Order: sequence, then structure tokens, then C-alpha cells
Amino acid sequence: MNKWQIKDLQGVGDVELSLDDSKRVFVLFGTNGVGKTKILGAIGFFLSLKLPNSIINTTRFKLNAKSFELVSCNTEYLDHKHHSEVEDFIIKETDEKIKRILYKPELLKTIKQDIDAICYIATYSRLDKDDSGKKSRNSYLEHVGSPQHDIKKWIISKAQSTNPYQKEHKVRKNEIECLLEVLNKFDDRIKDSLTIDFNNNVYLEIDGKERELSELSSGFRSIVRIFQAIISAYSYYQEDTDNLLAVKGIVLIDEIENHLHLEWQVKIIPTLKKLFPNTTFYIATHSPLVLSQLEEGEAYLLKRDEDGVVRSQVINSPNTRLLENVLPEAFDIDLNELKRQNMENIDQTKVQQKLLKLLNG
Repeated sequence: MNKWQIKDLQGVGDVELSLDDSKRVFVLFGTNGVGKTKILGAIGFFLSLKLPNSIINTTRFKLNAKSFELVSCNTEYLDHKHHSEVEDFIIKETDEKIKRILYKPELLKTIKQDIDAICYIATYSRLDKDDSGKKSRNSYLEHVGSPQHDIKKWIISKAQSTNPYQKEHKVRKNEIECLLEVLNKFDDRIKDSLTIDFNNNVYLEIDGKERELSELSSGFRSIVRIFQAIISAYSYYQEDTDNLLAVKGIVLIDEIENHLHLEWQVKIIPTLKKLFPNTTFYIATHSPLVLSQLEEGEAYLLKRDEDGVVRSQVINSPNTRLLENVLPEAFDIDLNELKRQNMENIDQTKVQQKLLKLLNG
């Protein structure tokens, strides 16, 4: 088991997780306020240090130094209190004052650098363009594998940079091809081709019709964004690879079910596992349909115990049990009991109506 410990997570407190180390998918469930999003962010920040030549010490971060005191996984740990310094940093281009975190060299030696890429996909990043400026509660992850939000700009920039005389031509082209490939494999109504007109409008072919990106439903935009974010981040960290789908990476997705049709909620995680065979996923969700497809050791309920610590509890074999039998364990919802109560209410109403009819003659 991977034993995670997070000390003094802002707004949450202490957290202890026990996750099956034989799995590649870890999906967190729990009531609002238990801290799923912030836990995901703390895990993501820690895992970003596992990148070779981690960008943490050289990149500017909008970091609240009190976001958490310590994060550890087994023998590896990240200690803000005793092993880091936070300094003010001025961005010359904008005169913006932000915080930059610096870790002592001895701390970085405690963390194995054994992944090749990381991608954090916040809920807000899958919203409409007008909302893309919203800030995540995990703002310290803004630059940790969080690629460009504007999908249209990203596609156009990759297409324009595809030049047979440029050294990076192969990877640039591969990013777009990868995106179209995974979209088609996720839903074969999406053809593996796109066009860009003279006004830089991007069109996908869906159900035999060309659809401009801005015309797509929120569900289509959300699924495009998830796949684009992973491919963009993987290409950033592994620009020389010729197989982005095979990169050994970490992907963190908050509220993965947002905007997705029920059919897509059912298939999203099995498809991600299949398309990215060397990726480990950390996901937060409220969706019972996402839960229904998870294997033993992939689903975890977060609950605050009497001592105030948030701990994980495995949800046993969701994909082999009837959903109505899993719901009480994962969401404290008993459908059979609700149905029984509804039937009792209906029966009582009928009895009252009969009594009234008798009394009224």
C-alpha cells in the first residue's frame, strides 16, 4: 500500500490515505467539504517533484506557503516548514508580485525522480472561454503541468508550427494527431481529422458534419479539453518522444464528470486507462456512474474520523456489484429504502383519500 500523509492542509486539517500500489487509478469520493480538491492538489504538487530536473525551484509559482505543512508518501516527503523558503518575486513584464518557493537540496534527495510528465486538470479549466480566468483552489499548481486553456489557440499554434524544415516538426504534428486519435477512440462519431479556415476557425467532423469548436456542446468541449491537456503537458515535458500515449506520467483530474453525458461518465476512466497505459491517474468525482466502472482498489471514500483526521476507506469492487448496493457505502444513499418510503407515502395518501370519501358520504 502507498501510505499518504498530509499535515495541516489548509481548510482540511490532517489527511491519511492508504492506496493500493498495484493500481494505476485512484478515484476519491466524499461529501462536499471533506477536501477532495485540496487533497488532489497537495498530492499533485508533491508528485511534480518526482520529475527529473524538477521545475519547482526554477519556475515562478503563485503559492500560499501555508497551503500545507507536509506531504509524504511512504518514505518520501515534502516538508514546507523545515525545508523550504518562500520569497517575493517580481515579474518584470507585468510588475506582478508573486511568491516563489525554494527547496533545500537535501529535501529533494528524499524524493525519487521516477516519472516523465505530470498534468493537473482543474475544474475551472474545462469551463467556457469567458470563465477561463477563474482561479483554482489549487493555485499553486497553476504551472505544474497545467497547459494552455484555450484549445483553439493551442491547435492553431501547433498547426502553424508544423513545418517540414523545423527540427520539432515530428512532435508538433504528433500532438494534433494524438488528440484526434484519442478523441476518435473515445467516441467514433468524432473523426480523426480537423480543418482550419482562413479566419483561424477550427472544425472537427462529428456525426458526418463539420462543427466549429465554439459551437460544440459543453460536454464535447470538456472531453476535448481533458485529452488536449494530457497531450499538451506530456509533449511539454517529453518534447523528443515519438509516442506521447506511452509516456510514464501522472494525471490529476478534479470533478472528471463535469459536463459529461451519462454514457461518457461510464466510459471515461476505462478509456483513459486503455489509451495511456503507462499513466497513473488521481481523480476526484461525485459521479456514481464513474464509480460503477472502477475495479477493486481504485475507488476510495474520504471520511473525517472522530479525531478530526480525514482518512480513506476502500470501496469494494464497484464494477462487480449492483449499483444500488454500492450507493449506500459510497454516498450514504439507500435507493431501496427511498423507494419503500415513497410507496408508504403513496399508500397513506390513498388511505386518507378513501377515509375522506367515506366521511363525506
